[in-house]
Amino acid sequence: MEHKIIPNKIILIGLIVGAAFRLITINYGIWDYIVGFLVGGGVILLISLLSGGGMGGGDIKLMAMIGLFVGWKLTISTLFLAVVLGAVGGIVLILFKIKTRKDYIPFGPYISIACIISILYGYDLLNMYIKLIRG
Repeated sequence: MEHKIIPNKIILIGLIVGAAFRLITINYGIWDYIVGFLVGGGVILLISLLSGGGMGGGDIKLMAMIGLFVGWKLTISTLFLAVVLGAVGGIVLILFKIKTRKDYIPFGPYISIACIISILYGYDLLNMYIKLIRG
């Protein structure tokens, strides 16, 4: 938190453990998790490229690792929740004059919190969203 980085050692260990876990549990299907890896890292990479580096490399690798662990459905849930949490957190920090609009606000903590929420309630949230769309 102090240095505002996500260490590569943590990401590398997570990727190795995630890949090993997926190989051990291969009978549950691996494509959901490969797609999760690609979607998680790919969406944040695209945002980083389009924004000229507005997202850090650690965020890209963290979302890719999360996708490998939770699969593509919960990766999408995590992305959505992270954006909402990050927006609310950023607004609160700006309103209380802790940060200004020009300050860097780390996104990694919001991704991490969103992942925990997705693991606990992600499928319920996705079902609720689908019901809302269908009417």
